Amino acid sequence: MKCMSEMKKQGCEPDMFTYNALIHGFFNKGDTKSAQKVFDEMTCKRDIITYNTVIHGFCNFDTARQVSGRIRENKDCLPDTVTYTTLIDGYYKKGELMEAMKCMSEMEKQGCEPNQISYSILIHCLCKKGDIKNAQKMFNEMICEPNVITYNTMIHGFFKIGDFDSARSVLVRMTESRDCLPDRITCTILIDGYCKKGKLEEVMKCMYEMEKHCCEPNVITYSTMIHGFCRKGDFDSARRVLGRMRESKDCLPDLVTYTTLIDGYCKKGELEKVMKCMGEMEKLGCEPNLFSCNALIHALCLSGHIGEAKEMVTKMRLHGVEDDIVTHMTILKGPYIEGRPDAAAKHLKDIVNLGMKPEVAYVVIFNEYSKLRNQMERFSF
Repeated sequence: MKCMSEMKKQGCEPDMFTYNALIHGFFNKGDTKSAQKVFDEMTCKRDIITYNTVIHGFCNFDTARQVSGRIRENKDCLPDTVTYTTLIDGYYKKGELMEAMKCMSEMEKQGCEPNQISYSILIHCLCKKGDIKNAQKMFNEMICEPNVITYNTMIHGFFKIGDFDSARSVLVRMTESRDCLPDRITCTILIDGYCKKGKLEEVMKCMYEMEKHCCEPNVITYSTMIHGFCRKGDFDSARRVLGRMRESKDCLPDLVTYTTLIDGYCKKGELEKVMKCMGEMEKLGCEPNLFSCNALIHALCLSGHIGEAKEMVTKMRLHGVEDDIVTHMTILKGPYIEGRPDAAAKHLKDIVNLGMKPEVAYVVIFNEYSKLRNQMERFSF
């Protein structure tokens, strides 16, 4: 701004390029107030780049919409593809799908051709709403070639509704396109979709395809696979994937990877393997989070180690992990899991001291006792 003032003092009037650079700089710094001030005080004609910079820069979409209205009133400066795409993105982020669709229609009427970004945003929006039919229609009617984001969005959309055949057909179309090959995200979407349906053979095929095309899996890809194997109860395969991660220097297991395994072992009641995973985590410098700690507490309660479960809460706090209602309820339900409801009362005081409200604790005990009594009544006949 000092430089701008100096220019004016020297009788050198800033031109459109100077103003555009300054507005862009202020928005990059997050200083929307100064950007707005420069925009309002411009002494030269604004061009479409000026308007697009301002529309894109405003975090407040209502203000951006007002600026777009000013463009429409300006006969010398009409909105272009970038203007409309920015507005479509804004409507999408606000969840206003109908307005985004109207914006696309207006764009086409004004002779502005939608680009890959415009289509990808709207297709993603339609898929998110579950309107796969219209998403597919838009995808098939694109006037430009889809990019990897568009393809990935459609594949993910089909997987969400369980339409594996359509997802595969989009993948085939993608692989046949010379300009757009599947990437790591494509493979991760496929692996996630197949894992959720328990199609683990397809998961391994995807991994093979990734390696064949020199596309290295990342921690998300591996963690997704481990989650799929754990859900299926195939812990040997899950451990093999973990082993591959450890061998890879560029893709070591993280907190999510280990928490997925811990949760799987907890549900199976394999406390020793849970403790082994926790030890491996700490060696790699992965601090346990609330979810992994709660999973361990649940495993301890299942194994009858209620005292150790309560000690775990103290350890959690020492590591800066705050316990929650799930932690307390798990410990309080422990004696019922063991089949010793009489022991619950002994733990009640400890649970209240840990932070659970007494009234909540009593409700938990009452509910668990009612469940146990109903089970006993069923077996008495």
